[in-house]
Amino acid sequence: MAEQSRETQLLSDIIDSIPDGGVTYDKPPQSRNEEILLSILNDTEYTKTPQSREEELLLELKEKMSGLVPPVPPVIKRVTGNPVEFTDGADAPLLKCVTEIHGSQDLHGYDKPWVGGSGKNKFDSTLMVNPASSAKWVQVTLKANTAYTVSSNIPNSYTSAYIFAIAGTDTSSVTSGTNGVGSGRPQYITTGEDGIISFGYRTNGASGSLNLDDYTYQIEEGSTATSYSPYSNICHITAYTEGEIEVSDGDGNTTTHTTTYPNAIYRGSEDVVNGTETHDMVVVDLGDLTWIRTATSDGSKYRFYVDLSATIKKPSSNTNIANLICSNYGAVSANDTYGLIDGIGVNTNGMLLIYDSTKDTMSASDFESAMSGVKLAYELATPTTTPVTPTNLPIKSLFGYNHIESSTGDMTIDYITDEYQNFVDTVESALPNTTRNLLSASKSGPKAMDIFLSLEPQEDIPDTKEEPTEEKGDTK
Repeated sequence: MAEQSRETQLLSDIIDSIPDGGVTYDKPPQSRNEEILLSILNDTEYTKTPQSREEELLLELKEKMSGLVPPVPPVIKRVTGNPVEFTDGADAPLLKCVTEIHGSQDLHGYDKPWVGGSGKNKFDSTLMVNPASSAKWVQVTLKANTAYTVSSNIPNSYTSAYIFAIAGTDTSSVTSGTNGVGSGRPQYITTGEDGIISFGYRTNGASGSLNLDDYTYQIEEGSTATSYSPYSNICHITAYTEGEIEVSDGDGNTTTHTTTYPNAIYRGSEDVVNGTETHDMVVVDLGDLTWIRTATSDGSKYRFYVDLSATIKKPSSNTNIANLICSNYGAVSANDTYGLIDGIGVNTNGMLLIYDSTKDTMSASDFESAMSGVKLAYELATPTTTPVTPTNLPIKSLFGYNHIESSTGDMTIDYITDEYQNFVDTVESALPNTTRNLLSASKSGPKAMDIFLSLEPQEDIPDTKEEPTEEKGDTK
């Protein structure tokens, strides 16, 4: 490589100081040109009258750069959220882009799962005691301040008393037809602030008894009774097997960065710049696991378990509830499943346990088939980090306005502002061709000198300089 002049080294240091945060040039100047270049580098005053065309051009460069040198290092800003927007971006790679990966559970408008049903029908008839020789009451939690229609095909009256009626107290009899619901007779209600509605019912009267299971019951939003739909209360879980970040400038210029994840992630984060993802909660389909039948406190009923000891975070006690989110079951303790409480839990050995009162006499193979489509998000014993390769790297901000959106969650982004970009553009426009090429090369890294020295020589400055009257010219 050709030996570089002191002026070239100074100019290179000036350029390198822009993206790299400053350099120190500690050699004493040996020419007036070096003095001017050093004053540019250190942003100090230069008061001598130019004595050559080169000095005039360098002083012109100094004047144009005066006040334009950005803070060192270049101005960096941080934004958080999803989406994020900023109007002062440089056309430069993002210094940081970390996006959360956060799954979700569909609560159907309620503040917790399994409150009011996932389908049209919000009434869970399994809450009714059958038979009920005397009046019984059941409470249903619905959305607050919302209109509902209640319908049933149960007989309108039974010995002059409706046996399915709205409202009442635990000590009342179901004897009034005012709020009765029956075949061809829906009722309309609007919930209060707590969203709770009480229903009274019974199965017998002077003429005999009815079987509640022979009839249908429905609560639906709105003021029209529609055809019956069975009650369902599945709270579906959404996980991420892929993440997408889109960067756009509002003028149709858009770049999309897509990452494929090695697992179905419920909770984690992706570092797009460094190409890693870290997660501590994953989602599995319980139908893909091999289940084994085991005992409960009742010798005729069973719960089921699968061994997740290699990955799952174990509770410290069998009375504690593990960090589980399931589409079909509430999280309970391992001891609860033994005691015939419906739900899903983990014991201290890492066994995942389910007790389901509607399936407690099934064989293990039948239970496994019944679990198909049931999703579970569970916490790992140790967070896992894996390398990933987003598309269209590097991820960059666009010059000026940026709208950045992630498909998986909130982002934390560090970007270089256009204060640096405007400075670079202004300096480029003031420089002769060869020097401009050097400055442009420095944008992509501090090792621009190698590029500069490989360029074809160009005559940037006419050979018309005057001989200095007091000092010698450049010393090479």
